[in-house]
Amino acid sequence: MEVVAEKFPGAEVVGVDLSPIQPDWCPPNLRFHVDNIEDDWVYGSGFDYIHLRHMALNMKSPTTLLTAAYDKAKSGGWIEFQDLLPNLSCDDNTLPPDYVLPQIPQLTKESLKILDFDVDFIDRLPLELERAGFINVRREVFKVPVGAWPRNEKMRYFGLMAREVLVELLRPLASKPFQSLGIPQSDLNAIISEAEDAFERIDYHIYVEFGIVYAQKP
Repeated sequence: MEVVAEKFPGAEVVGVDLSPIQPDWCPPNLRFHVDNIEDDWVYGSGFDYIHLRHMALNMKSPTTLLTAAYDKAKSGGWIEFQDLLPNLSCDDNTLPPDYVLPQIPQLTKESLKILDFDVDFIDRLPLELERAGFINVRREVFKVPVGAWPRNEKMRYFGLMAREVLVELLRPLASKPFQSLGIPQSDLNAIISEAEDAFERIDYHIYVEFGIVYAQKP
């Protein structure tokens, strides 16, 4: 948010989050709200651009959100979702077939579904945007390496960043979400430990997919 506000000083930028994690200092054209975007939008309307990152898996009423976004966007305005897709893959068979790592995305979807999140929304997103009235819907998917295994320096940097994100995500998932599946804590600890070890190895060529979906209000 700070980068956008600094790059476009003539724009009014609004950030929304469930938690008060906002920085103490920010550009004068940026303001934050601690709120749930699935509730009524009380922080403005006529938006040129609505950006949602890592949200498609974490909503209980996504159609309500899309209705609100359509209503609050200006004609010609854009909405964009950016999300890590719930999969971990390897194309060259460097990851052993019996490794636990590919199970984690499925455990994530199963546990979030038990907690009443609409985990299939991420797959329906382009169609749901059209149903909400948006046009010019586009979807792009990128492979992002996980770990330091790429030879290319830029991709290796992306891999290190992706590894940090996923490692930080694993422990919270192993608390309430995965526990809702009835998996013993000792087994959960073993799964997380094995996954963290896999992310550290450069002989395992693991990647995650990053999806971007965007659309325009007519």
